[in-house]
Amino acid sequence: MAEVNQSNSRRNASGKPQQYKKPIRVDLTPMVDLGFILLTFFVFTTTMSEAKVMDLHSPKGETPRALKASGACHIILGKNQAMYYYMGLDTASMKKIPFDELSALMMDKKRETNLSDLMFVIKASDQANFKSLVDVIDELAFRGIPPGHFAESELSEHELQRLSVLESD
Repeated sequence: MAEVNQSNSRRNASGKPQQYKKPIRVDLTPMVDLGFILLTFFVFTTTMSEAKVMDLHSPKGETPRALKASGACHIILGKNQAMYYYMGLDTASMKKIPFDELSALMMDKKRETNLSDLMFVIKASDQANFKSLVDVIDELAFRGIPPGHFAESELSEHELQRLSVLESD
């Protein structure tokens, strides 16, 4: 705590009281204690919080899995967070889809297709951003699509041509 030492007032040679400066001593022990308590609190709260990360299971082995065209749904990520999709192998049927309708598309495909044949193939163009990819993977996880039933792939030449036509409209 703060402490002020007082002594009797002094007088100078003319008899007038002399102004006396009192020494002040400040005890900083409580401030140090508070600092250690805060430091301990922040250390414990930061080390105890767990990172929220989704596990992404990638296929094991070198052999590619054969897909039935009827069970495949291709989701293509374009520029400005635009999303397109087509079913099977028909790239000419590629359509733009708003992100709000993507979950309904996933649920319909999951209902219509046998689980062993179900596969969502995510393909990103050069103009796509990482947020779109994360949003699609999150949506697949929220809709209960099991790991191993979605994968990321490269765009083919036909898909790039169709995508450029759709993005120019």
